[in-house]
Amino acid sequence: MARSLSDEPLPVEDEIDAGPKADLTLATSSAPLRPATRTSMHESAGTTAIASIAEVRSHFPALGRLQDGQPVAYFDGPGVTQVPRPVVEAVADYLTHHNANTHWSFPTSRETDRAIADARQALADFLGATPEEVAFGANMTTLTFHLARSLG
Repeated sequence: MARSLSDEPLPVEDEIDAGPKADLTLATSSAPLRPATRTSMHESAGTTAIASIAEVRSHFPALGRLQDGQPVAYFDGPGVTQVPRPVVEAVADYLTHHNANTHWSFPTSRETDRAIADARQALADFLGATPEEVAFGANMTTLTFHLARSLG
């Protein structure tokens, strides 16, 4: 059954538990970065609903853009995806306060190593995996290419 893009909450059967939250605090950050969790906003007839489309859109700065007075539509593609405001803020904080190459003895390098390790742990917790099973790369296209090459 098709739904229109309205402000009605979308029903879901169960809450999503993102698992333990890893503390991703960097040395000079003012607040810890935490993986997002989905929380219920409405309940009726034994069904739990998540935030309305308008509420979700409000967390993505790019979705507030207008072109010739009309909202801009973004479609997911292999080159880019839109990110919520906390991601923009975390990346800006990293680039302005902690940006460094990994595996050096500089304080910013150690902060970078810690941020990567904490992110790997948080993602492993979310996926029910171990940190050693989590791989980061430039993008999914590059990771898939490397996987394909390694398989022959």
